[in-house]
Order: sequence, then C-alpha cells, then structure tokens
Amino acid sequence: MENIGRICFKTSLSVFTPLHLLAILLIVSACESEIVPESKNLDSLKEGFSSPPPEARPKAYWWWLNGYADTLRLKQELNAMQAMGISGLDIFEIGTTAYSNPGGMVLPGPAFMSKASLDDIAFAIDEAQKLEMEIGLNLASSWNAGGSWIGPEHAAKSLFFSKTTIQGPHNGEIALPMPDFPNSSSKQLTSVQQNLYKADGTPKFIQEVAVLAIPSGEKTQLDTANIHLLNQHLADGKLNWEFPAGKWDVYRYVCSNSAERLKLPSPNSDGLIIDHFDEKATVFHFGHFVDKLTQRLGDLKQSALTYFYLASYEATGFVWTPKLPQAFEDSYGYSMLKFLPILHEDQYGASSLASGFLHDYRNTLSDLIINNHYKKGSEIANQHGLRLISESGGPGPPLHNVPVEALGALGALDVPRGEFWYKHHRYDEDSIDLLRVVKGPGAAGNIYRRQPVEMEAFTSFHHWEEGPGDIKSVGDRAFCEGMSKVVFHGSSHNPSRFGNPGIAYHAGTHIHDKRVWWPMAKPFMEYLGRVSYMMQQGRFQADVLYYHGDRAPNIVRPKNVDFTAGIGYDYEVVNTEILLDEVTCVDGKIHIPGVGTYRLLALHPEERMNPKVWEKLLELRELGGIIVGEKPVGKAGLGISTLSEKEMLEQMEENWLKIGTEEIHSAIEQKKILAGVYPQQVLQALAIKPDFTSQSLSKNSADKPLIDFIHKAKEDVHYYFLRNSSDYPTTQLCDFRQSGLSPQLWDPVSGEFCPLPVFNIQGEVTTIPLSFAPFQSFFIVFSNGNPQGPTFKTMETHADDIPFFQYNPQGLLIESEQEVSFHNEGQTVAFTKSTNPFQLEEGDWELTFPEGLGAPKKVSLPRLTSWTENDDPGIKYFSGIATYDKSFTYPDLHSLEKGKRILLDLGEVEKVAEVWLNGQNLGITWTYPHTFEVSEILVEGENKLTVKVANVWANRIIGDHKEGNSYTETNIVRVRGEAWETIPLVASGLLGPVSLSPLHELRPN
Repeated sequence: MENIGRICFKTSLSVFTPLHLLAILLIVSACESEIVPESKNLDSLKEGFSSPPPEARPKAYWWWLNGYADTLRLKQELNAMQAMGISGLDIFEIGTTAYSNPGGMVLPGPAFMSKASLDDIAFAIDEAQKLEMEIGLNLASSWNAGGSWIGPEHAAKSLFFSKTTIQGPHNGEIALPMPDFPNSSSKQLTSVQQNLYKADGTPKFIQEVAVLAIPSGEKTQLDTANIHLLNQHLADGKLNWEFPAGKWDVYRYVCSNSAERLKLPSPNSDGLIIDHFDEKATVFHFGHFVDKLTQRLGDLKQSALTYFYLASYEATGFVWTPKLPQAFEDSYGYSMLKFLPILHEDQYGASSLASGFLHDYRNTLSDLIINNHYKKGSEIANQHGLRLISESGGPGPPLHNVPVEALGALGALDVPRGEFWYKHHRYDEDSIDLLRVVKGPGAAGNIYRRQPVEMEAFTSFHHWEEGPGDIKSVGDRAFCEGMSKVVFHGSSHNPSRFGNPGIAYHAGTHIHDKRVWWPMAKPFMEYLGRVSYMMQQGRFQADVLYYHGDRAPNIVRPKNVDFTAGIGYDYEVVNTEILLDEVTCVDGKIHIPGVGTYRLLALHPEERMNPKVWEKLLELRELGGIIVGEKPVGKAGLGISTLSEKEMLEQMEENWLKIGTEEIHSAIEQKKILAGVYPQQVLQALAIKPDFTSQSLSKNSADKPLIDFIHKAKEDVHYYFLRNSSDYPTTQLCDFRQSGLSPQLWDPVSGEFCPLPVFNIQGEVTTIPLSFAPFQSFFIVFSNGNPQGPTFKTMETHADDIPFFQYNPQGLLIESEQEVSFHNEGQTVAFTKSTNPFQLEEGDWELTFPEGLGAPKKVSLPRLTSWTENDDPGIKYFSGIATYDKSFTYPDLHSLEKGKRILLDLGEVEKVAEVWLNGQNLGITWTYPHTFEVSEILVEGENKLTVKVANVWANRIIGDHKEGNSYTETNIVRVRGEAWETIPLVASGLLGPVSLSPLHELRPN
C-alpha cells in the first residue's frame, strides 16, 4: 500500500511567530539536462544505510555484578540483545558498592579468571558465536588493569623519600632511614597487601633511585650545581660522604609498590593494579589472559572473542616506574635525578627551570604508558587475532591523574574509545563537561586512520528514568563530534532469581530485556546503526587543522570549547607525532596523506614551544602553508635540541607577525605566521565560505536554535549529518558549500531516502529550506546526478505562520493550515488554507493495563494526561506497557482536495509507543515527531486507533518505596544520592494532543 508509515513532521507543540509575505528564492537545478547515473559510492552508502552491517550496530557493556553468572540468563540475554540489533557485548566483571548491594542480595561469584569464571566466560563466547555476535573481555575485575595474579615485580609503583638534615662539616657514616611506605604495618595486612610486604612490614620490592644532598634553606630556584648526587656513597642504608660546612638536607629516594588495588573488584577477585608504564608488566598481564583463554577456548582467532578492553586509566597518587630515569635521559639527553625535589617540594615549582623539567618528565611518562602499555597491549592482542580497545584518552584532570597525550594514546589502539554521559553534574568552573571525551577519540580515529570510533555512551545516574527519545540528543551531539559506534553503558546481567527491573551497576542507562520499553527498542537501535554506518564511511571534512600542543597530560576537550574554527567551519585536531611525521603542505594547503586537506593550521596557545615543532612550522611556512596562532615566549623543556632558545626566539621574531584583519593578505604573501587574528577571519579573508550555516525563518528571537553538523565525504559523495540541538521545532534556510551535486534527505529514524525538489544553487553554495522537529536529525547527501522533481524558483506565503514542511519519499508535504505557493517560470502551484486539524480529544479514551503491576484492569479517561497525575495510586505509579483505544468518526474523505494526505500526530508520547489504525500496524515511535501518514488507512465513518505506550520503571519503584509495595526488585536503593521516595515521578503515557491533519502534497514530476 502506498505511502503508509511514519514520516517526519511537525509536532503539536510547535507555535511560530507570524511572518508576512515571506518570499524565499529557492532556485533549483534545471531538469532538462541528461541524467547522470548515481555513483557506486552512493549505491554502497544506501545499502549500508538501509541495512547497517554488524560493525555499525551498537554494543554494550555486559556487567557481571560480583562475578556471579547464570548461564540460562546469559543465553537469554544474548538472544534478546541480538534480536534487538545489538551486535556485541563487553564482558565486564565488577563488584558492587556497599550502597548498591543491600542485604548482600547480589551474590559473590567465582574469582575472576578462575576455572569456574572461565567456564562462564567460555559459555557466553560460545553462545555469542552461534548468534554471530562479537564478545570483548575487560582485562580486570573492574578497573584499572590488574588482578590477583599481579605480584610486586609487576604491580604499580611510586617514588618515596625520606629526608634527613645534617649539620656540616661532617665526615663519617650516617644511617639514612627508609621512607614510610603505605599499609606497611604487619598488624593491618590484607591478603592482597601480604603479596607486597614481608612479615616485618617492609616491602618485598625496593629499588634505590637516588640520594641527594641539598643545601638547606628557603629557595625558589633549584640550583642543580649545588646538588650532590651520592648514590655511589650509599651501602646497606648507610651514607658515607664528607659533608662541607653548613646545613644539608639529604633525600633518599626509593621506588616501591604503591599498593594501589583494583577500583571495584568482585568479592573474590581483589588484586593489585599493574605498573602501566612497564612493558614487562603489560606482557605478563596480557599473557595471563591469553594463556587462560587459549587453554579453555583453543585458537582465539576461531572464537567469538574478538577484542580485549582496557577501561580508562584512573590510578591515583604519584606514579613511578624503575625504567623512568633511563627513558627520560634517552629522550632528553640529561639525567633527571638532581631534579627530583621539584616533584615534591612546592617552593621549586614556580621557576622556569622547574617548568622545563616537568615538561620533559610528564612527556616521558606519557611516552612510557603509550609505548609500554597501549602499543604493547595492541601488539599482543593482534598476535592472537584480537583487537585492543581502550578509553586511553581520558577523562583527565581534574577528575583523574592521566599522565598521557590523549591523541597518541588513542592512536596506539586498534579501536579508540571515549565516553559521554547523560545528565550529570561533573563540570568545571567554566561549565565545561568533564565527562565528555568525544572530540579527541574522533580526531584520533581520523589522523591515525582507525575505525570505528567507539563511545561508552549514555552513562547516567538516572536509573530507569529515561527513554530513548530523552537520550537521543546527547548521542547526536557525539556523532557530530566524531563518534561512529555506540557502546551502551550498560547492560547488567540478571540471574533468573531476580524480578523487575532487576539488579544493576550503580551507574548507566540500563539496556537489557527487563527494560519496560525493551520490546519497542529495535527502531532506536536501527537509528544508531544507520548513523554509525555513515560516520564510519568516508573522510571527515574540515577547513582547519588545530595543533593541540606539546604537553602531557593533554586531553582534548569537547568540540568548540578550547578552540573554534568559527561559525560554519569545522576543525581537525592533531598532535605532535602526526604533525612532525605526516603533516605537509601541497599547493598552499595543509595536508595529511590519506586523512584530509585543510586551508590553514591553527596553533594551541602555548607559552613555550617544542623546538622540533618550530622547525616543522618553518618548513610548512616555506611551502606556502598558512599558520595562525600566538607567538610563544620560549622553548619548551630542558632537553638538548639543534636550536638554542636564543636562536629559536630570534627566528620567531623574524617569522611571526601580529596583524589586524586588513593585513591578512599581505602577511600571507610575506609567508609570515599570523598572530592577532582568528582562523575564521583568515578564512573569510581568503573568500572561503562556511561549510554549513543556517538561518531561522522566524522573527521570534527564541527561535534561533543551533543546527549542529558534521561533514564527511566518500570520494564523490558528500554528506552532512545535521541535528537540531533545541527542544522546539524550527524552519531554517540551510547553506551548504556544495555545487553541481544533487541533494537528498536521508532519514535515519525511518530509513527513507527523500528527494529534495526545492533548492537553490548559487555559485559554490547550495541552499535548502529544511524544517526540524525538536531534537530532530538527518543526513543531507550530495551526489552526482540531477535533482528529482519539479523546479521551483520561489516559495511565498501570506499566512501568519511560517510554513512548516518536511520531505518524504513521495515529495514535499505542507500542513493545510498554511497558504503557500511555489513558482516556476510560467508556472504556479498554490495551496490555500482549507481543513483544520481533526482533533481526537473529544470523548473517552479506554486505557487497559496488564495484570500484576498494581493498576486496574481498565479505566476510561475523559482527557489525555500523564499517568502520574491520576488519583489512583495503581495508575499514578504504574510502570509497564498500557494500551489506549479510541473509536472516532472521521468526516467525508471525498471532501479532501486532490493531492491531500492525512497525518496522524500523537503529540507528546512518554516514552515509546506502538500504533495501530483500523487494525493495521503503523509502527513504533520513540522520538519527535510522533507522526504517521495514514491516508490509505483512514476510512470514512468509524475508525479505531490503538496506541500501546511503554514508560519506565522509576515510577513503580518510587511507588513501592512510598507505599510499602513490592512490585519491583532491585539493588539500587538511592538515585543521585537521594532515596527513591524523594525522586520526582516521570511523566508517562500518551499526553497528546492527538490530531489528524490534512496535508498539501507536492509530488516530483
């Protein structure tokens, strides 16, 4: 049957400010020219968009709480996930917090990686293989990397010191005390600590690092010429050295284990974390998993286990590793030992000497964890047919001490992964989201040529309060920053003995078969798969390459926070490694082979610059590259380089020029590095139009939402993912820097391909009028071939409201309340205001509830309101799927004008609904707009509408806590630190208003 199903259209919430005599010049390419066949790239994109392959479909963390697993439920959960379009799961064994395991309801399972644990893991992997799903395994019980098998040699380490003051002159043996070590009292040793300490409480692992004698006294500048390194004078803890006159501070530096343990292990799996900076520790740790799994599964290349996973590095305290001093000297050409007081004495920290040393020290730590942990881990995994995935790029300070250059750490992996949360409170003093690590992984995926770019997605403390439509907008924002695959955080394994909603990890959006709206979840999963597929294809398009600087830690913050290329322009982020090794200049444009071409290079504002970076900038400048940024004041670090600081500053003075906007062309001709101007000003001076901009057609100042975008290209096909970032609808004139290509609208919610018969090409810009529902998103795809449909040059309206319209596969649809005309040379198509929407609010709605959840079997509602407003507690606190039935009489369909269509608009739905009209299934709606085109289903006279609505578990849990009922069972007893009975109820049900609206239809020729 023609034109049945869901289309994108206006919600009943939209109200527009009057705009009279609106005339929009919308010139369309002529249709008389010869049709150009669509490209093979377009065909392949359409195929993948229509049916996303497994690598594009979402995955989820599979929390095995306390390590306890029920094989019956493991199998059921895998089948449920596969049926809903989930392509894989990360087995993530983890413990429970004290407040999320009341009465010990979550039982302890076997020790992680023990025989019993391996039996459960192997069972899950075997069942996943039958379903053609992939399984990943987190390499710890919780995080960081480590386990009960880690001993002192491979465990995390720190640097400890003791301080002894000596009055000189003094000649003779002096006993230097050992530093105080953590948890070294023999009376307090746990089983894990006994692994680190001898019976007398002394550490099993001790390595002398340095003995320094420093003149006592208050100093702000560390003078290494006056520091004596006395390692050769220390034997058996006794120092034998002739002290000169004066008072001396003697520091004895010792490396030993930090005693840091896994963050939240299952009860039988406590253990030490590894030394992430030591290659041998990584080899030992990975080898433990490979050996155990190979013994149980055989050749891992033949199993459904496809990757290892490392959670984000969140070790605390000061870190050290035995090979750090030698690695430091190899990198920077000087010994770090005399500089050790800078690491712990505050009075030395403000000097230029200290800042130079700390630059070198932190970069060395970053190199060690990248090379010895992430790269080495990837190498080991690859040898066994596995990939390594990790959140190696943050979150960083101030939340976590992550001593890493994020892009390099992410590029060391097979698959970079970041994270983003839904509604949390972790923001810095500038209101920057500290838990949004998306732009960095997206950039790393591009510059290191890694796909997909995964995200730990939708993490939350809003337990069972959200529906898919609520979280969609934060996911769309992540897509616009570079995400190309969703990994839900997460899905808690629920053994058979638990009721609903079951046990859960203390954070996360709980995606599993106990969710109220789970039976209706598949369209949401298909949406994520479609967008992910498109984001995995082609190359990211940007006008600016942004060099993020040479420092560690160096975490890339959210898009347009630390840096912006300007309204309508986008940017790629690059690190020192790729800048030095791969960035070049071709025909005056900055270029990374196989990655992208950019009009200019922008520099992160750093006070001091790496000399190698400066030499690279000179090289790019000589090749004609345009470079924008503020001039540093000196050389970064203390390491030996081919340039002295004096030479470097002289060269900068000669080649850097601070200018105004009127001097941009002159400075570029002189091959100067530009300071004092923004990238956007330079791009505009070069007559480079924005890649994408939009203008609201409303005079209402509130109706100016941000339409966010990302632009990708697969050879001759360019496509933009656009998202309305606001919760209200808007109509916009959208400008795309595209010319000579035919546009289409691809709707990832419905999977439909919609021709765009109305658009304007002027020079290198294509203008398209587009309407967006609240938080709506879609693709505009440009390819070879001529536009389908009629050629309109102008659109006019004399109505009070701006025309709100959408495209569907049949053409363009506009509400009948609008008076609008389309004009072509000698041709006018006019629509006049006719039939008003038919409201279904009059008369009772019959609402039926399932048994056993506290609600009455059936009630009659005089009007549509949230269940939470009902006086009956059984309805007020109901969680589940309830069914609305409404019979209504529709007037004579023959009175409709030719070309009219009928749109069913449900208004507001909380949270997901499945709809039938006259017994025919219209589909599932989970996001705005909740509309269906029903022209071929609606009949004259009597009609019946049926709407099944699923809400969330939060309301029933709240009701149980308030009224002492037990319809629900869960270990989660507090939400965001508050008791359930204090949490507001979540709006639920069909809220309406529900209407049937006649539509003007404009079909292509």
